Amino acid sequence: MRASAAVVAPILEVALCLAETAENLLGDPPRFDSKVFLKKLALTETNAEQVTWTPELIRRGLSVDAGFAQQPAEQFTEAVRTDLEERVEAGARKILRLEREAAAVARFLDDRTTRKQAAKLLPGDGRDERIAKYERHLHTLLASTLHELERLKARREGEAVPPPAVADMNVTVDSGPR
Repeated sequence: MRASAAVVAPILEVALCLAETAENLLGDPPRFDSKVFLKKLALTETNAEQVTWTPELIRRGLSVDAGFAQQPAEQFTEAVRTDLEERVEAGARKILRLEREAAAVARFLDDRTTRKQAAKLLPGDGRDERIAKYERHLHTLLASTLHELERLKARREGEAVPPPAVADMNVTVDSGPR
C-alpha cells in the first residue's frame, strides 16, 4: 500500500505539532517536507511530493519525531493516532453542523421566495389599502343585512321584534395633563 504526500502530510503535521509541544524537546524537529527530514529517513529524494510513502516509511517518520520528543515510538504513534481521531471526530461534527446550517439557509431562501411570490399577488401603489377599505364596507353591509334578515324571520314567526337600535358614539382620547 502506497500513499501520496497529500495523505501523509496531515499525519506527519500532527506528529510535528506533538513533538514541538513535548516537555523534553530535543532540538527543533524538521518539517516532513524538508530536505533534512527526508535525509533522516535515508531518502535520496529532495521533495516530499516525489516520495512513495509506505506504511513503513511513515512509521520511520513518526519515529524521527518521537526521537525529538524523547518518547518511545509506540507511545508517540499512539498519541498521533488519538489526536488524528479527535480531529476527524471534530471535523465530522463540524460537517454535520454546516449541513444543518446549509439546510436552514435553503429553507430560509425558499420561504423568502414564497413570500416574494405571495407579495406579487397583492396589488401595489396603495391599491391594497383601497381594497381593504372596500372589504370593511362590504363586511359592514353584510352584517347589517344579516341582522335585518334575522329580524324579518323573527317577525314572520310571530315574535315581537323591536326596531333596530341606533347608537351615536363620541370618543374622546385624553392624552394626559397639558
